[in-house]
Amino acid sequence: MEREPYTYQTEEPHFDNSATLSDWLYSHMPEGWEIVDRDGTYAEVRDEERRLYAVQASGNGDSQNHKIEFELLEDPLPVRRFVGAKGNGAKIEYVKQRGSKHPSERDPDTAIFSVIRWQGRDPETDQCLESGHNGVSAMLEIREGCDEVLRYAIKYHPDWAKAAIGVYRSAVREPGWLDHVDASEDLSETGCVSGVFFKYPDGIRVSYNKPRLTRQQWLAERNSPDAGKLKPEHLKLSLEKWQGDCQLGEEGLQRLNILRDNIDYVLAFVRREFPGLVEFVEKGRQQQLAGEGESLGPM
Repeated sequence: MEREPYTYQTEEPHFDNSATLSDWLYSHMPEGWEIVDRDGTYAEVRDEERRLYAVQASGNGDSQNHKIEFELLEDPLPVRRFVGAKGNGAKIEYVKQRGSKHPSERDPDTAIFSVIRWQGRDPETDQCLESGHNGVSAMLEIREGCDEVLRYAIKYHPDWAKAAIGVYRSAVREPGWLDHVDASEDLSETGCVSGVFFKYPDGIRVSYNKPRLTRQQWLAERNSPDAGKLKPEHLKLSLEKWQGDCQLGEEGLQRLNILRDNIDYVLAFVRREFPGLVEFVEKGRQQQLAGEGESLGPM
């Protein structure tokens, strides 16, 4: 964002432009800005949006009138992230158009829609972040992040977003398709829920990872009344989403819709196979958010 020169007047004269720069930096610079570098009458500062400006101080007719001029050196890509307490969610990121110096949030065709997902193992508990309660919690956070990104797109690009979503709804699913879906359909055979739209299969892979047991553990489990039953900790929910240019613009928003709907589909399956698990995780997340004062929001 280019800025107009800042001009002002003082009762006391400034004997050089270095004094003018010092006066502006410490008495007139907007709140939330920070000084990055300074050399004589020149400085570099960052504003509250992390834009980097070159600042040059000069006179403006006489020693009591002063001028501060700005040159935009660096404009970070606008990013809006929506993540939960464990860092999973979704984001919208605007990129520069060809021939343009800076990205613009006014052009949704330059927006990349993507998912944020933590993988591997929890450093504190050494539990897999895709398995059991962790996997369900991640799916809930990603779904909420997708919802927030979709709301953001509809709020700031209403006609564009509604048209893109309308194409997805008419081409892929009828309205209310989740109301009559059989949660066990296909999952027992394929282990994966994916929506094929254009040429990208975005979805969630459902698998079961039973841990290796010692002989004593195996004997104890064999004699248990729950022997052979799958347990929540055996459940693994893996994200399958193609990345790259296919996340850009209308296609990216439509594919985020696919993923969000498929998460609902998988959660319906989990509710059927493990009654109470999703509700238990949701209750725990709400208690954690209430206790820590955290909430889903843009970052």
